[in-house]
Amino acid sequence: MVAADLDRAYLFISPGIREVISLNAYKATVNTRLWKGAKVTGVECSSDDSCRAKMNVRYRVTMKTGATYEGESEASEVWLRRDGQWWFVPDRFEGR
Repeated sequence: MVAADLDRAYLFISPGIREVISLNAYKATVNTRLWKGAKVTGVECSSDDSCRAKMNVRYRVTMKTGATYEGESEASEVWLRRDGQWWFVPDRFEGR
């Protein structure tokens, strides 16, 4: 995401979700200009095959006035392991 490589980021999304959201639809939902950095701060696993990665995300927002705001926020992601491979599950598909 920080590198703005959505083609590559899409490959980390679970295959089942990629069956229902195309690459173009995924690209339409992500604003890569916001992302300036991310650092994983912890991982909590509810099982051997389901974990939530917690991170601090740095971002920059440009207002309509042209002013910019830079900040940092906590975020988390769900990752599931299937057949030995870890896959990202976007928020809207994890039931939140």
